[in-house]
Amino acid sequence: MRAANPQATHKEIVDECIRRGIAFYTAKTQVQRFLKAKKTTT
Repeated sequence: MRAANPQATHKEIVDECIRRGIAFYTAKTQVQRFLKAKKTTT
């Protein structure tokens, strides 16, 4: 989703994960981990 829309918000990403069948809290955790990892590499 970030590749298609680099300006996607945290909420938009979580909502898309939920739409694809990922549990809410799992989606939040994974997005937070992804954003943290991305932040430390740039």
